[in-house]
Amino acid sequence: MAMPLPMQVGAGERALFERVFLAVEARGTQALRDEASVMRTQLARHAQYVRACAKLEAFSDGLHAPGTPLVPLRFPIRLTGGTRASVQTGVYRSFLRFLHDLHELALGAHGGELDDARTDVPEFFEQLAGALTLETCRVLDGAAPHAEAVRVMTHHVERCRLAAVRAESEALVPLGGACDAVVAILHHFGRTQSGRAKGVAARMRAFWRAADRKGLRAAGAVLLATAHLRATLDAHRDWLGGEAMHASDDALVRTFERLKQAHRGLAETLTWQARRVRWLAAATSANACWCGLALAQGVEGALLHAPAHMRSFATGARLRVRRDAQGAPFTCHLSAACVANVVAELLCDGHLALHRVSVGYATRIVTFDFCKYEKVARHLLDDHVRPWAARLQKGLVE
Repeated sequence: MAMPLPMQVGAGERALFERVFLAVEARGTQALRDEASVMRTQLARHAQYVRACAKLEAFSDGLHAPGTPLVPLRFPIRLTGGTRASVQTGVYRSFLRFLHDLHELALGAHGGELDDARTDVPEFFEQLAGALTLETCRVLDGAAPHAEAVRVMTHHVERCRLAAVRAESEALVPLGGACDAVVAILHHFGRTQSGRAKGVAARMRAFWRAADRKGLRAAGAVLLATAHLRATLDAHRDWLGGEAMHASDDALVRTFERLKQAHRGLAETLTWQARRVRWLAAATSANACWCGLALAQGVEGALLHAPAHMRSFATGARLRVRRDAQGAPFTCHLSAACVANVVAELLCDGHLALHRVSVGYATRIVTFDFCKYEKVARHLLDDHVRPWAARLQKGLVE
C-alpha cells in the first residue's frame, strides 16, 4: 500500500481517534464532550479538504495528457478567494501586455507614427484589458457561456472604437477651418502682393496685420501643432506664428520672396488637407481609413504573439500583422482603431478565446489551490486533532 501523505489520516490513526471519541462519550466530562464535538467537526473539515486535494491532483494529471496546449478555463472545484483574485490580476496583466505589444506592431507597420490627437492610448488599453478580463472571469465563474462573453466583448470593442474615432473626428474639425483660413490668406497674397517689388517691407507688415485680424495666428497655431504637417510648414513657421509682424525689413523681404515661390503649392496642400478633414469627419468608425492593418497567416508582416496566459492562439494559427493596401481616398490611422479592429477580428475568428488558458497556467492555478488546501488540512491535524487525541489517550483510553 502507498504511504499516506502527511495530511491524510491512516486507518490505524483513524481507529485511535474513534477510541478516544468513544471513551470521552462514555467517561468524559461535559467540557470534554464539547471538545470532542469540535474535533469531530475539524476532522470533517479535514476530510473535505483532502477530497478537494484529490480532485485537484486528478485534474492536474489530466492536464498533461497529450493534446492541445490550451485547456478549458474550468476547474473541478470553485477556486479559493485568493486564487480567484490572483487569476483575475494575472489575466488582466496578460491582456494589457498583449495590447501594448499589438500597439508596437501597429506603430511599426505605419512607420513609427500614428495620427492620434485626442485618444489617451494607455487609458484606452487599460479599458480594453479590463473588459477582456471581466468577460474571461465571467466564463471562469460560470456566469456566462463563452459565446455570450465573446459577443459582449466584441460589442464593447466596437463602442470603444466609436468613441475614440468620434473624438478624433472632432479634433479634425478645427484643422479644416485653419486650413481654409490660411488658404484664403495665401490666395489674397497671390492676388495683391506677389507681383509688386517696391516697398516690400511696409506692404508686408500691413498685410500680416490684416491677416492677423482675420485669424492667421490662431489658424497657424492649429496647423503647426498638427504632427503630419510639421515638416511641410517648418519653413513658414515665422509668419504662421505671427512673428513676421515684428520682423526686420530684411527678414520681411526674405519671407516675401519665399512666399512668392511657395504660396501656390502651399495653398494646394492645405486645400487638400481641408478636403481630407471633411471626408474623414463623415466616415464611420468601421471605415478602413482609421486602421490600415490586417491579420494574415504567412510570412508577410510582423509576428503576433498570443497573451501570456494562453501562450498560443486557440486556432493554433501563426498570425501576423501587416499593412493593409486599401482604397480609401484619405487616411487617419489611429492607435485605438488599429488595436480595436485586430482584437475584434481575433475574437470573431476564434483566435482569441476567453474560455481557454495554457496548460502551464492552469497547472499553476491548480497547484496554488492544492497547496492552500493541503496546508489547512495539515494544520487541522497537526495543531488541533492530533494534540488533543494524544492528550486524552493516556487518561481515558489506556
